Amino acid sequence: MCKEGFEFVSFNSPAADVLQEIEALVESVEDGTGIVSAISFDHVLNHDKEMDCYFLAYTGKLLVGAATVFAPKADEGEIALCVHADHRRCGIGSALLANAIEVLDRYRVASRILICDAKSISGASFVRTRATTELFSEYTMGLSRGLPAYVEGDVAVRVATDTDVPRMAEICAAAYGDPLAESRQFIETSMIAVQREGYVGSVGTDLVAVCFISTSAGARSVNTVAVDPRFQGRGYGREFLTKILHAQPRDDLKVVLDVNSTNANAFRLYLRLGFEIQSDIRYYRV
Repeated sequence: MCKEGFEFVSFNSPAADVLQEIEALVESVEDGTGIVSAISFDHVLNHDKEMDCYFLAYTGKLLVGAATVFAPKADEGEIALCVHADHRRCGIGSALLANAIEVLDRYRVASRILICDAKSISGASFVRTRATTELFSEYTMGLSRGLPAYVEGDVAVRVATDTDVPRMAEICAAAYGDPLAESRQFIETSMIAVQREGYVGSVGTDLVAVCFISTSAGARSVNTVAVDPRFQGRGYGREFLTKILHAQPRDDLKVVLDVNSTNANAFRLYLRLGFEIQSDIRYYRV
């Protein structure tokens, strides 16, 4: 598909060189601005592996725009956009969004969400003409002052194995209020994803906590933190996460996580661990 000299292509699982092109575009757009594009590289976690989820715009051989769809659930897809500053107001963003929505419609994904950094002036202008309702914010938080103090306690932490999957799914379903089958599929997919490591926490013989650490685009991301509701409020979540963070390699990768603005308990926990808000990503219905 071409629009005013631009070529548009889409993929469900891009080759490594294409992913590197997208990472380079994201870096060029974000560099020095403090703005987060929210482009997702987690296509392996999408519910339907056949669905195209990367939508790219080229001028010649130069990648100038990208949209991604993150859809780990069958009924919801999150769309993120990134367009090079020199090629905005050319219709690229609108075309990429339309392509993503067309695919979501084809796969009967009913809930379509457009995400945008609150600091992005061009993004806010784009959203105003296309979104119907602002839903909530998701804060990207970074660990900028070093690791939190190590916590000694009752939680034993280890790398998750395949035999842990049923219990991990139960914990996530209970913590997030998701259907068990949906949580099971998400955990199974996460366990085999590249550059993603699962961890579990036990108290005595009880498996009580789950977390994944993923590494991509120069960052180590903390994902899918869940504590069995029956064991919440005892400090286990703080101890669990602290021990996981201390188990990571000592390198130059920044440590980040995302938390929904409506999740007050998790937000307070991350603040106590030393995480600080780096960006405010707004979620809109489209």
